[in-house]
Amino acid sequence: MKESAPQGEPLKLNVVLDEAQISPYVAGYPYYKAEVFVTPPCQHNKVFLNFTFDGYASETTWVIKDSNGESFASGGPYADGQVTEVVELCLEDGAYTITVNDAYGDGLTYPNVGNIVLTQDSEEILFINGDFGKTTTQSFSLGD
Repeated sequence: MKESAPQGEPLKLNVVLDEAQISPYVAGYPYYKAEVFVTPPCQHNKVFLNFTFDGYASETTWVIKDSNGESFASGGPYADGQVTEVVELCLEDGAYTITVNDAYGDGLTYPNVGNIVLTQDSEEILFINGDFGKTTTQSFSLGD
């Protein structure tokens, strides 16, 4: 983090849209807007949840819960034909569970066998083989 960056102050961003990028169908309407999302730097454990889907990503959903059973992050369903998805998360030290569900009940197995890998600093923390059926719940810990 740069020391010269404003700390604890609102950050103002000005977005200017090029006229060529504005759709002629919405350019004349005053309610046209743009959104900017800013992700703060991770102060804890930056981890990556890497999915390799089987061909039917629309069947896949997941949730990560902390040791108190509180949902921390979730995702899916995804688009059929989508091959991979990488989700970046910032998790505090502690114990977690990840539950992955497959709506069809065959896991990530058809027509290809997929998997889910959780990594931190390129080190594998958790590997889930795609042949898990309808659901799988796995535990993992960070820090400590």
